[in-house]
Amino acid sequence: MIQTAENTALAPDRDAWNLYVFRKGRCLLPLRKLAEELESEIHAIRAGPGSALDALVRAGEIETGLADAGSADDLLAAQMTDQLAACALSLPCNLPLALNLLRRIDKRCRIRCSYPEGFSYYGLNPLDFADLVERIAPELPPRVAVVGIRSVGSTLGAVVAAALGKAGIPATRITVRPEGEPYQRKAEFDAAQRTWIQSQVEAGAAFFVVDEGPGFSGSTFLAVANALAAAGVTSPKIVLLCSRPFQARDDHLGQDREWVRFSSHIIRYGFNLPAEADRGLGNGCWRELLYDDCSQWPACWTELERIKHLSVDGRTLFKFEGFGRFGKLAHDQAALLDEAGFSPRLRGLESGYGRYEFLRSRPLNKTHLDHALLCRMARYCAFRARHFPAPDVGPEVLAAMA
Repeated sequence: MIQTAENTALAPDRDAWNLYVFRKGRCLLPLRKLAEELESEIHAIRAGPGSALDALVRAGEIETGLADAGSADDLLAAQMTDQLAACALSLPCNLPLALNLLRRIDKRCRIRCSYPEGFSYYGLNPLDFADLVERIAPELPPRVAVVGIRSVGSTLGAVVAAALGKAGIPATRITVRPEGEPYQRKAEFDAAQRTWIQSQVEAGAAFFVVDEGPGFSGSTFLAVANALAAAGVTSPKIVLLCSRPFQARDDHLGQDREWVRFSSHIIRYGFNLPAEADRGLGNGCWRELLYDDCSQWPACWTELERIKHLSVDGRTLFKFEGFGRFGKLAHDQAALLDEAGFSPRLRGLESGYGRYEFLRSRPLNKTHLDHALLCRMARYCAFRARHFPAPDVGPEVLAAMA
């Protein structure tokens, strides 16, 4: 059929209603500074109060940046990440070796980094994937090859490999970065990875593809699974380890049919909480505690609301702040707000959650508006503008979005 302006106008354009904008948020950061921060984290672990999870997320970020840059030092970073994954799982690990590996990496470059979304915003704990491996232990094959999808898959792949080792299953891992449009990702393996895949196939290994997600189309997972199939891995040997179920949109039903070619397992969210955390206050549930009448509830964008829990004794609010670099930034800002008297008292950081004093205070309404309150609000806005300026990303980001 010859396409003309007339018959083209009659065809429905499903993509015209796809109003999601995917921002490429990776920034060039000095590797030396990132390495110094990670070294401080590892020293803190050795001294006692440090967080192995925060160090693990930082290590995965460095490994990802080096792998994306094509640096040979990504192998050193991967070994370092593996040691910290074992530490996070309370398995035997060698922190002096991790420090030695970190010091051997050439730090004169900059690497592209972005805050890993699940670890920064959505309450994803790396241990959730270790729990998943333990849960499917009866189904585990005798040998596993782990393929982590960068960026977050660097960290999660290391955790899965460590958890498999704990279960007595030999496992090795690589990472890969699918490219292309969000709904049409493609994955390619380099020569060394293809050799590794072939050796794992000959050894009878199953292949675990690890990432957060999948998103609307599942294209990132499917890109890697299809690339493995093209490299000679049979579909029953390909297993997808995800953070949420896959539900194809109406305009991506082809991916739904493709997804079921492979086995998949989903983590259980919310099992790795601070010890005292109890009732969930996310999804707007906090309003139940502060308003007697639900008709008075303010509007709440629940999908973008931070995960929150109330402690068993009702005195502490746990709010997910994130792991690694992002969590440190959120914690430092919260400490400044606490010191300035603009927020509830901050009592520490645990498992990615900030511990705040829970205030059963009075919600404001228009009858409370007076000069003193306006001045207080103005001082708060001025404080945030002065102490927490947004990074200058330039107009090109807005132009690309438009």
